[in-house]
Amino acid sequence: MKQSPTSPSHVDATMDIFHNAKLPLAVVVAGTRWDEPPRMRHQVTRQLMRWCNVVFIEYFCTGQRGHAEGQWRRVGERLAVYTPTDRFRAPPRLRANDPFSHARTNRRYAAEIGAAVKDLPGTPRLLFNFVYDFPELMRIPTFDRRCYICVDEFPRMQRGKASPNPLKAWYQGHLFQHYENQVARRADRCFTPHYPLRSKLKRVNPKVDMLFHAHEWDAITRPRKNGNGRIDVAFAGYINYRLPYDWLDAIERERDMKLHLIGPMQDTRYEKLLRHPNVCHVAPLIGTAFREKLLEMDVLLMPYSQDSPEVRALTTNSKIFQYVASGRPIVMSDLPHYIKLPEGVIYRAKTAEEFVEQIRRAYHEDCDEYRQLRARIAAENTWDKRGDMLLSIIDRDLNGLLTRNGIASPREQGSTCLAEAVHV
Repeated sequence: MKQSPTSPSHVDATMDIFHNAKLPLAVVVAGTRWDEPPRMRHQVTRQLMRWCNVVFIEYFCTGQRGHAEGQWRRVGERLAVYTPTDRFRAPPRLRANDPFSHARTNRRYAAEIGAAVKDLPGTPRLLFNFVYDFPELMRIPTFDRRCYICVDEFPRMQRGKASPNPLKAWYQGHLFQHYENQVARRADRCFTPHYPLRSKLKRVNPKVDMLFHAHEWDAITRPRKNGNGRIDVAFAGYINYRLPYDWLDAIERERDMKLHLIGPMQDTRYEKLLRHPNVCHVAPLIGTAFREKLLEMDVLLMPYSQDSPEVRALTTNSKIFQYVASGRPIVMSDLPHYIKLPEGVIYRAKTAEEFVEQIRRAYHEDCDEYRQLRARIAAENTWDKRGDMLLSIIDRDLNGLLTRNGIASPREQGSTCLAEAVHV
């Protein structure tokens, strides 16, 4: 269905989207397409579908153009995806530098989103905003509760890409942070997976909870493959400036190691590594294919350069508990705010030389005791458990409305405590 949300046929087009119109309505707004490889916004959406009808709004997605009218599509009994029109879209450079153009564009999109969801069934009506620079969205009166989920240090990331001119970069950094402050201030509650971002958000909103990344797999305790004398190691994720090239190059120089780079190749500099026979690139994998690839490995890697502000802020990331659930040891950079996991689960390194040493140590120390430990940690860090936690917080904010209506139950009360989140 391709009706504009402001057209007379909009109500008719949306009334039959959901199978059960009595459920609460959750609206998730993200600058991500629904059919992209799953990240936190997709996983949160799936958890909300356990007890809500959900509209996932694809806002300002890269490469998504040509929509003169907003477009609806039904994905499941409890999920619909809405793609707004792009006729209000301002040139990116203008939006990045002119707050008036930015606000005007956002007001138009907020009005369109408000009109698109206002006639949908379901109460209470909950907003989950993943877009850091969309404060106008938080003013829509349709919603009973508004949440901001801050998954990255977006203002500083955008500032770093914005301009090589120091003065202009300073201006844009302050402007982008101002947008996020407005979003956080207008939220009834904020969530983030990173401790430094919690501290930052609390400057403008005292109601901030930790929402760590998780996984959706069954934990594996399968031993690694019988060795052929080679240590297979893998990094999964975006292959770009965040990775220290010299650390990967140090692995390449080890003749008994093979490096598997899994994910989108976003920086041609790293293609030089592929000239070596013990380095290979694997296209992005999801679901069972990704899991099986990790199980082929001996050691899993998270080498990140601390030159980037978004890396220094990391407390968890999307791969950590998938790695843990695969039953393989992890070697990573010694990031200052990253969660502390027990010996035998994570090994940390500060230099390229130490990185290689820790890979060898992790490989040789791997044993059934450590695999069982990883399985116990993985079992406590599933997306279902995060969904329980999210439900309990929202229900508390609604004074127990979900529990009274039979949507939440006592067993679904989760914990926000890190000690319990990584319980062993």
